[in-house]
Formats: sequence, structure tokens, C-alpha cells
Amino acid sequence: MSQEAWHRWGTEDERGALNYIGQEEVRRATALVRTGEVLRLAQLLSNKTPVPGHRCGLQHFMDRDGGDYAAGSKRPGGFQFAEDSVVMPLHIGTHVDALCHAWYDDKMFNGFSGNEVRSARGAERLGVEKMPPIVTRGVLLDLVKLKGRVIAPGEVIERADLEAAAAAAITPGRGDAVLLRTGWLESQKT
Repeated sequence: MSQEAWHRWGTEDERGALNYIGQEEVRRATALVRTGEVLRLAQLLSNKTPVPGHRCGLQHFMDRDGGDYAAGSKRPGGFQFAEDSVVMPLHIGTHVDALCHAWYDDKMFNGFSGNEVRSARGAERLGVEKMPPIVTRGVLLDLVKLKGRVIAPGEVIERADLEAAAAAAITPGRGDAVLLRTGWLESQKT
């Protein structure tokens, strides 16, 4: 784990590189808007969402539905409703990992102890609540276009691949969010 960024923003910093996104970066990003078109970057969650083998997938249960009323459930004043529950590991689908997600040799970002993440209390340092809203320019590095194929599971994306993809697009700058298109999700659609 590279420690070169540790303490760059002080010994108590819990935002890391998000400190690079300030008012100027937000203004620069919003000035790029031309059409107002919204592109969904989220992976939709369902019982077909691809999940690594060591995790259970999303489980969706209907707690109450129309069948309950057809079977005689009470309808106070005619009121009826549907209610459901979802059980899922938090690391499937689209999400943002907090800086407390991974560490090495018992040290998280900025030297905080990995013992500050506990099942009973959650993360006492570097939690997702420390992250500000992220509004910045996004730069797409299209590795599928670069290689002419989907990146295979387990295939290493080398620095040279990223540099070539950036040369074919826009060079990422300080405070930019870099998105990598690997083609993996497209290849999972049935």
C-alpha cells in the first residue's frame, strides 16, 4: 500500500483524494454540460445481478402483497399496501467504497488502525459518511475500444493500458473521476 498520500491533508484527514475536488473543479465540471442528458452509471440490482462467488446475491422477499388480501388479510377502512424486504451484501452492484474498506498490515489510509472497523460499531474512522458529495468531471477510459474486446476476468490492466486509453480520450486531471470500461457488465447480460 502506497503511503505517499498519507498526511498530505493532515494527520486527521479522512477524505483522501476527494480533497482535490473543490469549488473550482465543480464549476469546471458543470460548465461542461451541453444537453442535460443524464447517463445512468449504476448497475441495476436484481436477483440476476452478477455477484462474486464468495458472496450471496440479492434476496428480495414480499412481506405483504395482493395475495395476502385475497386470502383474507384485514383492510382497515379499505386501506391496503405492499411491503417488501431486501437482504444483500453491501458490496454488490454499484457502490462507492469508503477509505475504511481495505487496509494492509493493520493500517488503513493515513495510518489509522484497522481495529477501528468493528462489526458492532462499524467504522469509527474513514467511513462513507466522511465523503462529501462528488461533483466533478468524469473521464471514461474505454479499454474495450482500445483492445477491441472485453477485458477477461482476472486479466491485469497495466499502466500502459490506462495511458493508451487516456491518450485516446481526455487526459485525466487533478480532481477528475476516472471510469474504466472493461465490458464485463455488458458480457454478463443474458
